Amino acid sequence: KECSVLQQMKKSTPKITNQVILGLRTLLEYQNKNPEFCSKIDDLVVDIEKLPKEKVEFFEQMSLVFIKYTQKEAPPEGFNKFVIELMGKLMVNSFTIYNNDNDTIATALYSPSNYINHSCTPNAIAIYKGRKQCIYALKDIQKDEEILLSYCDYSKPYSDRQAFLLDNYYFICRCPKCEQQHKEGLTGLKCVGCHKAEILQDEEANFACPECKKTYTRAKIDELRSIVDQKKNKMSEAKEKERLDLFNDIQSMITEKNGHLIEALEVISRLYVNDEKYEQAYYNDKKLLKVMMNLYDPNDPAIGWKYFELVKLAMCLN
Repeated sequence: KECSVLQQMKKSTPKITNQVILGLRTLLEYQNKNPEFCSKIDDLVVDIEKLPKEKVEFFEQMSLVFIKYTQKEAPPEGFNKFVIELMGKLMVNSFTIYNNDNDTIATALYSPSNYINHSCTPNAIAIYKGRKQCIYALKDIQKDEEILLSYCDYSKPYSDRQAFLLDNYYFICRCPKCEQQHKEGLTGLKCVGCHKAEILQDEEANFACPECKKTYTRAKIDELRSIVDQKKNKMSEAKEKERLDLFNDIQSMITEKNGHLIEALEVISRLYVNDEKYEQAYYNDKKLLKVMMNLYDPNDPAIGWKYFELVKLAMCLN
């Protein structure tokens, strides 16, 4: 339904994201005036005042584009405001769908699961079978106990999770896990002085190593995190020796309970498999599974999928 409009939009709209496509599809469906569909969209809530200025400006641009390509006549009064609110509603209520390699493949709106709240220690998880969404329990859920999903990768360090949730959902998480890790001041980064202890943040937002007492500024902490990201991104393009050197650098900079270690180990396993070095991939995946067991719920499908990959590699090795 939206394909013909998208073809026209591509000529003047430089960046058509999954979110834009979802917004266009929802707008066109809403204009069909299906009472049940319209009622569900109207019931969604967003506080536009809390959205970042650049997001609101982007939504305003999209409203003008939508007017140009979907309205044959002058749009009704308030149409611009309606589109901005619609895009905001979809942004904070939609689900991002990933494939088995954790790559984003789609954005979708599901009801009533969009009303499920977030926790970094979820008791349920969303699984996708084609376009169908299923919510599975990760543990026994008692009567009247709230169902909770994680809106982010809960294996990531506290600061990464908070930044992601603030950027994408506009709230600061205060679940028990976050409150505990905030109290402990965990950064997920090793001290670059002694390479032993984890850098901790105190209540005054000062950073220091509890072992050698080396101190760090907020800018230095951000720089170290950026270096980890850069090295992780370089791994996919690097040759084997350089790849392992990059991994060793990352491993020397972060703790074993830092989810970025999972991503780095995943890259190595994938490249070993591509090079048909199945034995190295097998032993690397065993290390990876150990790290995952420390960070994911034992019933999380990510754990089951890693066991499945290990079995496949073991079969290749007879």
